[in-house]
Amino acid sequence: MASRRAYISGVGGLVGSATAERLLAHGWRVAGTDADYRGDWFGPGGSVRWRIDELRSRGVQVTLGPAPSNVPFSADQANVKSSPSGS
Repeated sequence: MASRRAYISGVGGLVGSATAERLLAHGWRVAGTDADYRGDWFGPGGSVRWRIDELRSRGVQVTLGPAPSNVPFSADQANVKSSPSGS
């Protein structure tokens, strides 16, 4: 069986990093992006770079900067079915 894959925008933040950790624990391959705007807004003390470094050490592929227009894993490749909003 092929491993499941996820792409997370904002992977260095609270929700994104917790999601990445949870998926990793369940055997998923995880990639993501993070622009680290917190570092811009609040200075070095507010940056999520430390969290990004932790995730990378656990095997998460992290791209710094805005989310790309094309991601390494498509929803089709991950067997994700979209549903109408609100359902």
